[in-house]
Amino acid sequence: MAQEHWEDWERDFRAECDTFWDSLPNEEQLLAFCAVVQRLHQGELTENRSYRGVLYDTFGFGMESYVYAQVSGFLDLHNALVRDSK
Repeated sequence: MAQEHWEDWERDFRAECDTFWDSLPNEEQLLAFCAVVQRLHQGELTENRSYRGVLYDTFGFGMESYVYAQVSGFLDLHNALVRDSK
């Protein structure tokens, strides 16, 4: 039962993200993309932060961001960058 609720939440969250993205004009999509990449570059490559460090210090998010970012694939991306840098 809990797994089913989690999968429903995850599907709904991803759909909400897609709806939000699609609601932005192309110029705002590009600005958002560049702002995120700039911060990822800073946190991951320049400052060599941990997963939490990028979320909390580089982006300024709170603890609630951990699961949202994980569901969005950031933990996998972070781990791939760490693996490739070794």
